[in-house]
Parts: sequence; structure tokens; C-alpha cells
Amino acid sequence: LLAFDRPRQPQLGLRGLHPDDVDLIWSMDHNSLVGKSPQEKWQAVQTSVKGSFWFHGFRDRIKGAVLAIAQAHAGQNVQMICIKGGPITNLEQQSMVSIANEVERELDEIKLRARISFQCVSYANFCADFREGPVPDHGSAA
Repeated sequence: LLAFDRPRQPQLGLRGLHPDDVDLIWSMDHNSLVGKSPQEKWQAVQTSVKGSFWFHGFRDRIKGAVLAIAQAHAGQNVQMICIKGGPITNLEQQSMVSIANEVERELDEIKLRARISFQCVSYANFCADFREGPVPDHGSAA
């Protein structure tokens, strides 16, 4: 199963954003962060994104996908694989261990067992392991 979120594309403007997410700080280049240290900027981005309607939906979609796979393959190992990317991708990946723990806890409550592991790989390694044929060059994620 491949579960993912659609990338936010600032060049498209606010289309597709939940109204509560319009004023979020998605980037360290946000106007409200002028004069702040890099650490303060990153903290502001993390706080803003983690509190967003989008981020909660992202977590719920990933958790639902992992839960479905774990239920379908009870008693087996489930591996969550994330593809390395930029700052928001890193923020998403920070949630994976807690998502795995939540799924294991929920399965435990219904007497199903699953061992869920998490791994972060480059796009090229992901393609080499899971795709037949040559790896397309989509540039590198920052």
C-alpha cells in the first residue's frame, strides 16, 4: 500500500487549503519571521504546521493506512517507509513513530498483534528497492 499526501504548491495560491490553514507559517521565509534566528523560525514553522488542519488530516490518513495493513496482516511485521525530503517532510517523519505506537496500541485493544517499524530512505533507494526499470530523475529534495 502506498499512502502519501499531496505536496502543497505555494505557486498555486490558496486553492485547496482549508480556511483555517490560510494564515499558517509554512516556510522559514514567511514575512512574520523576519529578524528571527534560524532556530526561532524553524520552531514557528513546526508549531504552525503541527497545529494545522492539513497536518491532522495527514496524520489520520497515514494512521488509517497503516492500521488497515496491520489488521489485514495481523501477526506479521509492517514496515513504514518514508522518503527523505525537505523541512515539512522531516516534520511529517517525526510523527511516524508515534503513529506506529498508536496503531500498535489500538490493535492490542482488539487482541491483534503487529510489529511496526519505520525507515527513512532516499528517493533513489526507494525506487531501487520497489520499482522495476530505471529510476527517473526528479531532482533532489531540499
